[in-house]
Amino acid sequence: EQIADITISTRRFDDRPPSAIPLWNDELVLLCAPSMLEGEHALKTPQDMLKVDWIFVHGRQEYWQVVTEALGVDMEDHDKGLSTNASNIALELAAMGAGLVATQRSLSHAYMHRGLLVEPFPVRPPSPWNYYLTESQLSKGNIARTVREWILSRAREDAARP
Repeated sequence: EQIADITISTRRFDDRPPSAIPLWNDELVLLCAPSMLEGEHALKTPQDMLKVDWIFVHGRQEYWQVVTEALGVDMEDHDKGLSTNASNIALELAAMGAGLVATQRSLSHAYMHRGLLVEPFPVRPPSPWNYYLTESQLSKGNIARTVREWILSRAREDAARP
């Protein structure tokens, strides 16, 4: 039973909550520390991805399938990687130079804005996971409606950011 007036959840496109409003259509990004683009072992072509560690997030391994397909890289040729159970840890590992991470753009924006992570190759396929807002049928107050509208307006602003 839902007890909150408003719930924000992340779900796969085929498991969208009934009557949920998508906050935005997220994209996947491939990211690494800027240092991985420098020196003799710098990432220069998508095939160079096969020479470095990939950082996987449990439950979101399909991100790598989507990104490698978009880049034309055969994922079967790769066997080096780290894994974690949280996207924020994966982003921190990538920022420290531990490897490449495939993740949702919405989660990585702050890292990209601060220059901690960069996109080695320009590819942004649609994410199979998105954020959704659900409002309780029992919610009747103006406060819940005001908060809902504020969240939706912020989501529209964020979706418009590059």
